[in-house]
Amino acid sequence: MRNLFILVLCLVLPAAGLPSAAAQEPGKDAGRKPLLDQLLKGRVLRLDGDALEIKYDFSDPAQLADWIDYRPFRVMGEWEFRIEGDALKLKGAGALHHRATFLKEVEIEYDLIPWSDRDLGTVISEDAEGEQFVLYSVNDIYFQKFDGVRVPQHMITRFGVPDSSIKADEHAFRYVARGADPKIRTHQKIRIRAGKKGQEDYFFIGDREYKGVEPGRPITQLHVGVYTVKSSALFDDVIVRGKLSPIWVEREKVELALSAPPVPEAVGPSKADQAAQEKITRFEAGTMAGEELLPVLSDPEVSVVLRQTAASTLAASGQKSVVPKAVSLLYSEDLTTRQLGDQVIRALSGKNFGYDPRSDADKRSKAIQKLLQHIQKNPALFGASK
Repeated sequence: MRNLFILVLCLVLPAAGLPSAAAQEPGKDAGRKPLLDQLLKGRVLRLDGDALEIKYDFSDPAQLADWIDYRPFRVMGEWEFRIEGDALKLKGAGALHHRATFLKEVEIEYDLIPWSDRDLGTVISEDAEGEQFVLYSVNDIYFQKFDGVRVPQHMITRFGVPDSSIKADEHAFRYVARGADPKIRTHQKIRIRAGKKGQEDYFFIGDREYKGVEPGRPITQLHVGVYTVKSSALFDDVIVRGKLSPIWVEREKVELALSAPPVPEAVGPSKADQAAQEKITRFEAGTMAGEELLPVLSDPEVSVVLRQTAASTLAASGQKSVVPKAVSLLYSEDLTTRQLGDQVIRALSGKNFGYDPRSDADKRSKAIQKLLQHIQKNPALFGASK
C-alpha cells in the first residue's frame, strides 16, 4: 500500500486580536533593541551566540505570551488552551507554537500528562508556509484513519509533500516512522523529546526512540510547538532548544544578549517533590494509607505533575475508604485541587452527582451535599481502611 494519503488542510493564519510579535513592549526605550530575555518570557538556560535553550514551567502566566495559537490542520470542533496549575493545558483541536523561528534544526522536550490517551504531541512547521509541517504524534488515530488504520500508533508524519496527483486545495502526508510502544496511560506523566536536524527527524517517548528521514524539500525556517486533536493534555517543564533564525532576529529587532547571566537548571527535584514521591512510593508498596496521600493533591509546593500522579495512583487503588476524606478537596479555592479531588472521588465511587470543579460555589456545594448523603447511606461501602 502506498504511504501517501490525501488530507484537506487549511493555511495557517495568525490568531485574531493577537499583538504583533515585533510590537514595542511597554517600558522599552524607543529605537533601542530589547534584549532577548526582555522579549521572551521563559527562563533562558543558555544563550551561546544564536543558540538558545529556554524553559517554561508555567508558574508565571506571562509565559503563555511566548506561545502562538495556530491551526496547522483543518479539524472542526472546540479548541482551548490555558495555564492550569503550573502546566499548559490544551483541549480540542489546535496547536501552540513558540514565537521564535529557528534555523534548520530545533528540539523540544516536555512532561506530558495525557488526559486523553491519543492524538496529541509535537508539531514543527515552516515559518513561511503553514502547510509544510511535521507531526510527532502520541497514539495517533485521527490521521491514520485516512489509511484505514484503527489501531493507535506513535508516529512521525511529514505533511505538505508535493504530488502531481492531488488537487490544488489538497495536501499530502507521508509516514516517516511508526510504532506501538510504549503504552500510554491517561493521567500518567511521560517525558517527550522531539526534534529535527535538516530532514532527519527523531522522537523519544520515554526511552523509546523513533527516527527517520522525511521526504520532500527541506524546511529550514522552523516553528516548534505542541498540539492536540480532539483530545486533552497537560504539558509541563517545556524546554526549547535551537539556533535562532537571523530572519526572526531582524524581524523582532532583538539583541542576542541577556540582561543577567542565565539561571542554571536546578539539579534534582525540590524537597516538596521528594517528600511527595516518597509518599506515593510508600502508598504503592502498601505501607501507607490512602488518606495520608491525599494532602499531596492540595499542596501548592508540590509540582502539578506529582500532584496528578498522586491523584491517579489513588484513583486506581480501589480504596473506597479514601472517598469521605477526599470530599474536603472539592471545597478548595484552588481549581487544580478541586479537579484532582473530583478525579479520585469519581474513580473510587463511580459517582460525582454533577459536580463540576469549574462551576460556581453554590452549584458545587449542592453536588457535594448529594455526595455526602450517598456516603452516609452506604457506610459499609466507604468503611475504614484495611
